[in-house]
Amino acid sequence: MAMPAWKSLRRLAAAALLAGLGLAGPAGATGLTHGPMVGALRTDSVVVWSRWDAPGTARIRYRPTGSPTLVDGPTATITADHDFTGSFALAGLKANTSYLYTLQFTADTGETANTPNAWFRTPAKLPTSLSFVVLADFMTKEKAAAALRSAATPRPDFGLIIGDLDHSDPAREPGTQDYLPPEDAPTVVANLRQMRRAMRDPARPVGADFVKAFVASKTPQQLQIPLYYVWDDHDFCMNGADGACPFGDPARQVYAEYFVPAADNGLAGCAGAAGGVWQRFTHGGLAEFFLLDARSQRGRAGTTMLGACQKQWLLDGLAASTASWKFIVSPVTFNPGTKPWDAWGAFGAERSEVLDFIAAHGIRNVVVLSADIHSGGALDDGSHAGLPEASVPHANMPSTWVDTYCRLDPNDSRVLLSAGGTWTKGGLVDPNLQGATVACLGTDYSKKRVGPLGPPPYPLPGAANPGYLKVDVTASTATLRVMDSAGQLRRGYAADGSPVDMTLELAR
Repeated sequence: MAMPAWKSLRRLAAAALLAGLGLAGPAGATGLTHGPMVGALRTDSVVVWSRWDAPGTARIRYRPTGSPTLVDGPTATITADHDFTGSFALAGLKANTSYLYTLQFTADTGETANTPNAWFRTPAKLPTSLSFVVLADFMTKEKAAAALRSAATPRPDFGLIIGDLDHSDPAREPGTQDYLPPEDAPTVVANLRQMRRAMRDPARPVGADFVKAFVASKTPQQLQIPLYYVWDDHDFCMNGADGACPFGDPARQVYAEYFVPAADNGLAGCAGAAGGVWQRFTHGGLAEFFLLDARSQRGRAGTTMLGACQKQWLLDGLAASTASWKFIVSPVTFNPGTKPWDAWGAFGAERSEVLDFIAAHGIRNVVVLSADIHSGGALDDGSHAGLPEASVPHANMPSTWVDTYCRLDPNDSRVLLSAGGTWTKGGLVDPNLQGATVACLGTDYSKKRVGPLGPPPYPLPGAANPGYLKVDVTASTATLRVMDSAGQLRRGYAADGSPVDMTLELAR
């Protein structure tokens, strides 16, 4: 017997309330568990993503703000095979226009429900300015991220999350530093899905912050923020993962279920090579973004980080770009002196190839945005990194998980190697040498000798210093600011020891 309309509406209201409060709907309910969220936003198109608690069919309905009539958009079949997720691509939109949308869901049981309205705005065809935020290095679902809340207020044009959206190592054998055996692929898929759900579960501390940042949209003035995301090792497979991870296909599968990449992406691979999550998008002629996959194509140190397919895609894209600014978004640091056993310093030939290509083709105004080292942030004008670079502070790491650019000398376990690299602006004292205890990667190294260090400044200390990067762009300037978790500009030091704002002003 069909459920009366009033009961269906009451169930919808309850589900919406539960979602808003961060609670999953009851078993068998027709409820939205995650989202909706927007991504791949262009002047004439967008993709909306959502996840439900039951199999069925979902349809998007939308209209320009001010129009009285909702248009029926595409449908998505919601099944357990894709963990009840679905995406809706809208085309033919008008530039610089705000849109209202709602999702209508019909469960296989016949129950029907509609989500509350949400709003997004398409970019202008010729924008004169752009403001976006960059975050990275989240701990787990159980730790709130004030930096994420601050980064979304006031609401930027979009947000980037560039690696380690959780550190749960979904492909790691528990209690070891080894991969699960290949036959455990179903377990890895389950782990990946659980990680993706938990980090956006509004019932969890960080999930509630995630929802406020990227999902909440209660009025036409509270526009949804598009999200672009690429993984690093801990949210791809496990610590130190590279292309040898036997679970690249499950990782790509779950990424496609839970995220919306830009239309130009590498998930399909090329020339028979396995794909990855690299992607490119533009904002008019103002800025072009190249988001790199630093893990799934990577070989051993000294070979390749990007792989032939991704590297050629990057070089061709840089050469063809007519944007005023080109941002290379790397989940690991480009500065060769920082974490040289794991970041770009471990792939010197390929790094030089990228720099030489940029120089040979006269490509100007290329900027690197990077992450992974769990510091309080760092800035370089290109003197040490080869290109202007901003290292994004960690989002919410505990004090024992910060400043991850040190390790024991593999040839002498009595010596601590600390490789923060030299930056134009950061902290003058290596944070791993402050105080009586040298705490790095959760280990007390106070009784170890410290190996040679390059000249300061080093990155700002990460202990109790979560934050994010704020970037403001015009046709003539790009301003990169390291912000603390309260949304205040962070202070640091220049090479001469003078205190400075953590701001990098770049001019064309």
